[in-house]
Amino acid sequence: MRPTRFAFEAGIWLLVLSGLLCTGIGLSRLLLSRGHAGDLRVRWVGQQYVLQGQNPYDVMAATLEPGRVPPSEQVGDVRVDPALGCPGLVGDPPWGFPVAGWFLFPPWPSAKAWFAFWSLLAWGAVARWAWGVGKVFGQREARFCAAAVLAISCVGTGLALGQNTLLVVALLVAASRLCRRGNPVLAGLFLAMAAWKPTIAAPFFVVFAVRGQWKTLGMALAGMSVFSCITWWWVSTPPWILLWQSWWGWQPLLERGYGLLRVLPTLGVPEALAMPLLASIVTLGGGGVLWRLRDASWEVLLAVAAVWGRLWSYHQVYDNCMLVFLLMAVAKHALAKTADEEVSFGSSARGAANLATVPSWGACLAVGFTLWIPSRFTDALAVQVAQHGIWVFVCLPWLVARGLSFSGEDSGRAATSPWLRRFQHCHRHTPSREPGVLDRAL
Repeated sequence: MRPTRFAFEAGIWLLVLSGLLCTGIGLSRLLLSRGHAGDLRVRWVGQQYVLQGQNPYDVMAATLEPGRVPPSEQVGDVRVDPALGCPGLVGDPPWGFPVAGWFLFPPWPSAKAWFAFWSLLAWGAVARWAWGVGKVFGQREARFCAAAVLAISCVGTGLALGQNTLLVVALLVAASRLCRRGNPVLAGLFLAMAAWKPTIAAPFFVVFAVRGQWKTLGMALAGMSVFSCITWWWVSTPPWILLWQSWWGWQPLLERGYGLLRVLPTLGVPEALAMPLLASIVTLGGGGVLWRLRDASWEVLLAVAAVWGRLWSYHQVYDNCMLVFLLMAVAKHALAKTADEEVSFGSSARGAANLATVPSWGACLAVGFTLWIPSRFTDALAVQVAQHGIWVFVCLPWLVARGLSFSGEDSGRAATSPWLRRFQHCHRHTPSREPGVLDRAL
């Protein structure tokens, strides 16, 4: 099912226009509407307290109802700044405040424009990375990949609320690219900055671990330690106390989770156990899959980590942006499969080649549809369950069963898993065909 040239170009422009519309709406709401940018305001207020030398969680503990947030053992200045008001549920870990400081230091409301600038720049960098993914197959394919990223509708939702997901995803893209290019120190620094939002970044640490990128991981952990010490110096509260307080401040959000966190209580699971149970199951499954696929390509591992990160913890619709790794993995497979089949079958059997690519393009468009659909339609629980089903089905059975890049070539070492070697042997030694574009590109 290779799209015709007209349909392909029309689809690209449709994706671009829908992406510009959603992003424009989100940007206008962030900058012009008083009723939006709520998440940014909460984070900005908490950051201002940190910059003033106050622990925002101690201020919360002194002003909110007892037990909402536990006070630290060394309570400092807990006075509420009248110009800022009481800090809200910040939820940032101790290593996140120095990172957030760069994006949140301007005064309000100038901070909104500063944050919007960096968010758009970050998502533009992600689109540029996607363009490079498709560039291997041609200019049209490159435009398709970039347009597919720009059309993700929750980008506008994240912008309107002032969420940091776009920044975190861009940092993860940069970390993976730098690591693959042989710059583990800078990659580790970007990975440490991405840990600003650990519910997204944590599974990607496992990707670097199973690939044996210990220098990158060491640099990331060192960076997180330095960031935590900076916060300790700022607010005079040990990082482990701040981490415990951030967890407590985060608890009320679990009742408003998106997706599986809403499904489990309907199945009779107590709300207090839903989060730990979900995190345990998904972590065991995701970690096991990543270890089993440790010789697969970076695209496959990042896609698995993205789905793991999306399922295992509290998230809202704007966090769907992390699934750009899954979208690019299936898009790359579809484009490579199309080129491979045309080379193998030749122009005389174009119909057979098109038929052979139907599953690949179906998987790509299915994942794309879950991300391109307007965010307002994802409030229904049935839609969320369908989204999760598509992500899991595509991420695990599809990419694995199709033997997507089980070569270990981009890791500089031979495949070590017997399971992967068996797939690799079947994929590369099909009697009727020679290795084609799919084998070389991925």
